[in-house]
Amino acid sequence: MAKMALIFCAAFFIVGYLCEPKKINPVTIFFGEWTVILFLANLNLYSLIPASNYIYGYILVGCICFATGFYLIRIQPFRIVFYTNRKKIGNTFSTDLNKKILYPIIVITIIFLLIDSVQSIGSLVQGNSLEVIRKYSQEGMQYGSNRFINAIRILVTTPMSYIVMPLATVEFFKREKNRFIIFSALIISILRVIGDGGRSPLIFLGLCFILCYFYQNEGRLKRKKLKKAKNKLVIKKKSIIFLCVLLLGIVLLYQITLSRSGANTIRYTYYYFAMEPIMFEKWALRTDQAGLMGFGRASFNGVLFPLFYLISSLFQIGYPKGWRQIYDIIELVGTDWQVITTTGLSANSYASVFWNLYLDGRIFGIIVGMFIYGMFVANIYQKVINLKNEKNLSIFCLTMLGLFYSFQFIIFENIYYSLAFLALEFLVFKNGNRNKSNFVK
Repeated sequence: MAKMALIFCAAFFIVGYLCEPKKINPVTIFFGEWTVILFLANLNLYSLIPASNYIYGYILVGCICFATGFYLIRIQPFRIVFYTNRKKIGNTFSTDLNKKILYPIIVITIIFLLIDSVQSIGSLVQGNSLEVIRKYSQEGMQYGSNRFINAIRILVTTPMSYIVMPLATVEFFKREKNRFIIFSALIISILRVIGDGGRSPLIFLGLCFILCYFYQNEGRLKRKKLKKAKNKLVIKKKSIIFLCVLLLGIVLLYQITLSRSGANTIRYTYYYFAMEPIMFEKWALRTDQAGLMGFGRASFNGVLFPLFYLISSLFQIGYPKGWRQIYDIIELVGTDWQVITTTGLSANSYASVFWNLYLDGRIFGIIVGMFIYGMFVANIYQKVINLKNEKNLSIFCLTMLGLFYSFQFIIFENIYYSLAFLALEFLVFKNGNRNKSNFVK
């Protein structure tokens, strides 16, 4: 079954690469990533415990349903109409940032991150590594007990750190750049790396940069290729800048990984991209033992949590018992470490998108969830193919980040990604004149 899943993912990676108008697309990212995961998992290097055959069966079924949902939209896309304030520029539309809301929140976010980074900088000065800072972050040791301050962190500043990155990369490739957004994204990324020792800010920023380079900049480069030779220098300059930034990001990512893993960098990197099947199996067994069934509450935990959090804080009442049980086991994935090797090495997280859906409805949850997820991603992809504007590109970047992190969770399980997505859709961009725009034809 493991080989069948590997062959299926590799085959659809090739299909996505050859058939889609963009080489970097949801199909190549999702199936390319899971091809690597399944290949490495089957090698069972460094004493990695092999997952059971039925787990690979669940993964195969999920991948089939994702591909079915995705190509159902691509072959026969639904017609979705949005109303938006827009200005037509060539064959694209520009959307306006809601600066009165966005700018103050960015400033508040930077202030909060500066405060959180003070303790981390002190720890680094004392000679501690980023691994120590990461453990502090995972245990919540740098957060205070003030409920109001914690609410701002959870509901405002942390989601904003995810919002500003796609906005900045979109602005970077525009003729008239918003330098405040660009520099804010750089500052926020650096402070987040220092503050919690994680690599995700650099990964997110790098992924957004790559996507915007190929999606937003493609038409402009094609037009410049038709001009005189002197304009080709502009193309070469942009390509050189792109490669330099990409190389710098890779070097920084490697240095952060080296700081966290030390001499075990290669072995730990292997585990990062090979332990998903065994982690899925262990948490599937925990789910069965607990007798929990989410019925969608696990996959949409990131949307439900802010609602219940606000109600609980405002009215001083407890959380709904059924949802709290689902929330607790999701949190345990990040804090309750599981043995993944025959030598006793343990790890956390990385239960994958398939476990979230298994928690919601077992195999039926995987079938329905991955089918809907494929349709959702295809719809976002279709929008950005047909209409390249700031809003579509930003939402597309966030969606692709969630797809990239399918080895860890489903995007709307995460509180911060969910709030960032909702803010990009309804808050960050102005919605003034009610003019029809067919985002999907």
